[in-house]
Amino acid sequence: MNWRDAEREYDDEVIGTTTLGRMFEESAERNKSRPAQRYKGGVYDRSLTDDVLPSAAPGSFNALSYAEMRDIVRNLAAGFRDLGIESGDRVGIFSNTRMEWAQTDFALLSAGAVVTTVYTSSSPDQVSYLLDDPDADGVVVENQELLERVLEVEDELDLEFIVSIDNFDGYDDRDDILTLAELHDRGAGAFDEEAYQTWVDEPAMDDLASLIYTSGTTGKPKGVQLTHGNFRSNVNQIRKRFAPRPDRDDDVPVIDSESQAMSYLPLAHVFERTAGHFLLFASGACVAYAENPDTLQEDFSTVQPNTATSVPRVYEKIYDAIREQASESSVKKRIFEWATDVGVEYQRADSPGPILNAKRALADKLVFSTVREALGGEIEILISGGGSLSPELCRLYHAMGLPIFEGYGLTETSPVIAVNPPEEPKIGTIGPPVVDVDISIDESVVNQDAFDDPGAVGELLVRGPNVTQGYWNKPSATDRAFTEGVQPVSYTH
Repeated sequence: MNWRDAEREYDDEVIGTTTLGRMFEESAERNKSRPAQRYKGGVYDRSLTDDVLPSAAPGSFNALSYAEMRDIVRNLAAGFRDLGIESGDRVGIFSNTRMEWAQTDFALLSAGAVVTTVYTSSSPDQVSYLLDDPDADGVVVENQELLERVLEVEDELDLEFIVSIDNFDGYDDRDDILTLAELHDRGAGAFDEEAYQTWVDEPAMDDLASLIYTSGTTGKPKGVQLTHGNFRSNVNQIRKRFAPRPDRDDDVPVIDSESQAMSYLPLAHVFERTAGHFLLFASGACVAYAENPDTLQEDFSTVQPNTATSVPRVYEKIYDAIREQASESSVKKRIFEWATDVGVEYQRADSPGPILNAKRALADKLVFSTVREALGGEIEILISGGGSLSPELCRLYHAMGLPIFEGYGLTETSPVIAVNPPEEPKIGTIGPPVVDVDISIDESVVNQDAFDDPGAVGELLVRGPNVTQGYWNKPSATDRAFTEGVQPVSYTH
């Protein structure tokens, strides 16, 4: 059986058709004694206290088990319900990527809410739009700075509450502003197991799970409606591609409960939300959270992850930093340049001969092994999306023993449409579509004179269970995004 047939037929306990809240609950039960999250000390003024979230020493990472994470998620869910949240209500998350973002996300989804994301770079006017357009009932902010950004525009909104992940000063006279710790304690006092299990299963698979707003480069940002079924389908699709399937050789890298991941891309974007969050927690993996993009090399070295998702620009910056360190002397620089040339030649060769194999082994000993150690020494899978990655850079990463698997997706497709498989990656491509995704090219939208231009082929049409229902409160934009008649069912494009 070839890998494509094996992928399509594969099934396991991670693949399912339950809500996202139930998906997390099932994984937490399977993996309750395993580490779920790792977090760095000395970075935040977290409001969750040591009895809930044991503090980590500055610069070091501590861990929460799945059982401990589940307790936090359950208490937060009960806290949101106690604040008045009901199934279908919209609540914003306005924070950088960190462990509490993940906990809050699963808590809101388990409480039946719809999570709408706000980018931390948003101006007060943008914050107002991103909370007003979905008619958000509340918002979870990261810290006092973002709290005050919301308060600048609160008169334009109809918020019932604001929750801050970190501690803040002032606002003692405001009953509607509280810390995540206060919400957690409120939920712990109100938690009822039977009620909670009802909330988790209340949404239907075609009910909204999240609104994720586009960049708004062509006008006001559009809220992409993604359902529990959209996200769950994409988790299933990526799982089938990267699971420990029985048809795979032992040396093929996989994502499973043994995986250690590093998360640093914005969870407000769908790429990290699905590939670096939903997929990993469904699989029972452990997710560590980097302090910030400037500490990536240090955090990789400490955590020693074997997988991460990123965008081309980050891979370029990592390589530039490695090259700069290797150029501290003229001798080191020449050795590095020789090694990278050998690595690229090795990757291009269909069948490397003994001389090239020997040169590759020497290059690995002198340079590549040191590069891998600088990133923790355990990397097996790096996923790239959100832009085009240079084939030469991708080839060089593979040569260094840091394989990048490039993919392609859209916010409207939850997001993964295609990604290279670990057993048969093709550098310079986005790989074949994932299971149950069909694609078509509409050549009619391209001027006939442009067909000879590189990349000018046509408009990509996509269908599958991961495709959005449309845009929030924008029926005209939704109509323009779907095409009838190319195939028997609708396509987004």
